[in-house]
Amino acid sequence: MVSYLVKDETTDAVESIMAPLLVTLSHVPTLWVYELASALRVAERKQRISETDINSYLEAIPLLMVDHHHPKTEMIVEISRTTGLTPYDASYIALCIQLELPLVTLDKKMKTVAEQLGIRVLS
Repeated sequence: MVSYLVKDETTDAVESIMAPLLVTLSHVPTLWVYELASALRVAERKQRISETDINSYLEAIPLLMVDHHHPKTEMIVEISRTTGLTPYDASYIALCIQLELPLVTLDKKMKTVAEQLGIRVLS
């Protein structure tokens, strides 16, 4: 999401992944809100986006169709333990498994793990 919002990170690949997500229901772990806020603040501190940009993004977020979920903690821990992913990243994988959904990511390690677990990856 942040790669889409931060202009110097937007690529054709990011655009092609994000376009359908802007008009369909997306499922994310609850921590997504905190990760988004953190990434926006980092981009602001690095002067890649402005306070005005952040305010615009924050106004638009409620317009996105995003459904927040709590993946099973046991599953998050097990995925993290067996794959080396952080629990944060493992929560996305766990949610994909629980809801039988594809994973949307540009993260190479998450993509590899998801594919090893039989999860379809959109990247």
